Amino acid sequence: MKTLISCTWHSNKKRFGIMARNRITWSRKFYEKDYLVNYRFPKLESQGVDHVNFIYISATDNEIMNPDVEKDTIVISGYKHESPKHHDSFAGMAISAQYAYSNNMDWCCIEQDCIVKGLREAIEFASDKNICYGYGENSSYMDGWAEQSFVFVPYFWIPEFTRRLNQVELNHLSNDIPERAWHRTFSDAFTPWPFGHGRKPVTDWKASVFYKQQLTDDEINKFTSM
Repeated sequence: MKTLISCTWHSNKKRFGIMARNRITWSRKFYEKDYLVNYRFPKLESQGVDHVNFIYISATDNEIMNPDVEKDTIVISGYKHESPKHHDSFAGMAISAQYAYSNNMDWCCIEQDCIVKGLREAIEFASDKNICYGYGENSSYMDGWAEQSFVFVPYFWIPEFTRRLNQVELNHLSNDIPERAWHRTFSDAFTPWPFGHGRKPVTDWKASVFYKQQLTDDEINKFTSM
């Protein structure tokens, strides 16, 4: 069975304004127009997963750059809105997961600023589970925090996944942290990845399987040279 691998293409200048104020140093390559074709797609292709690429272009502001994509990539643009209660990443997940189910595919989210090593092995681990994402000592950024930058849902559980994903509690977050609301929504059904790292530092670059979000320039160069 094919796997639909999706990501949400987020805003550019606005995000780096926030990063600058908080001294965040992850790579700007994730927001360059050619990032997908130069880094993401080649690394996915090299990992031996029978997949289709799906890109959801966020429309929360006017600073989006349409990314370069491969010929067969599915691209859907979000509708511009002003609601502070809407989480655009969740919208991209809902649309891509429903597309996967309609086309008889498993669904996998690897966010724009996340990389995975050993993707085929990870999918094999998750194929008989309801939903897998990072949580716990190896990957949680803080207590109760779900790492949703790398999520896998097999075909059979997509209907329940999308039902929960569209719950009011998750999509109208009020003052809640999205990652905490996510874990409350799926905590009774999930299996944590048995590897790290999410937003935590990579402890062993030679490990056969791991994932990492928000890499620095040095880290993304190290990963793409593997």
